[in-house]
Amino acid sequence: MLRNWGPPQLYPPGTFRATQAALSPMPVRELAAIIGWTRTCDEVLARIRIPVRLTFAEHEAWWRHGDEDLADLSALLGGAPRVLMERQPAAGHNLSLGWAARAYHLKVLGFLEECLRG
Repeated sequence: MLRNWGPPQLYPPGTFRATQAALSPMPVRELAAIIGWTRTCDEVLARIRIPVRLTFAEHEAWWRHGDEDLADLSALLGGAPRVLMERQPAAGHNLSLGWAARAYHLKVLGFLEECLRG
C-alpha cells in the first residue's frame, strides 16, 4: 500500500514515478491550516446552495466515509438542493490517477448533465 493511496494495482504502472510531487510531505502552511478546519468546514458547508456530488474511493484512507460519517456530512450540506455521495469500487485515494478514473469521470459528467437539465 502506498501510504494512504490504496493498493498499487489500482493504478497504472509508473503512476507514482510520474507524480512524485503528489506524494511529497504536506507543506507546513497546509498543516497549520488544519487547525480549525472542522469549524471552518461546518460554516462553509452550511452555506452551499448548489447540488453536491462527493465520491469516496473504496480504498480511501484519508477521509472517513462510513455510513454514519456520510450521514453527518450530508446533514451539514442541508442547504444544498441535492446531495449525492457514492463510493467508487476498486479505487484508491486519487480517483483521477487510477484505473477507476474513466468510470469516475463519466459519473461526474453524468451528474453535471442531470444538474443542467434540472
